[in-house]
Amino acid sequence: MRGVVAVIALGATVVFGSAGASEAASLTARIDISSQTMTVSEYGRVVHRWKVSTARRGYRTPLGTYRPIRLHRMWHSRKYDN
Repeated sequence: MRGVVAVIALGATVVFGSAGASEAASLTARIDISSQTMTVSEYGRVVHRWKVSTARRGYRTPLGTYRPIRLHRMWHSRKYDN
């Protein structure tokens, strides 16, 4: 696939619920530079698709497969001014 930048592997296990109950979800986000879209699939079924904006002129979006570092409902980044 020529225009696909990355499979942002949200294909990690995401746990929902309380301490005793959990449900694992397999999510994958695929970003296509040529169409500037991101498609999110759960267990191989598309659940969301929307327009995105990748690297601005003079920069490039890195290719590859990535895994999440944090899974927080809300995260404030000191690097990007909260």
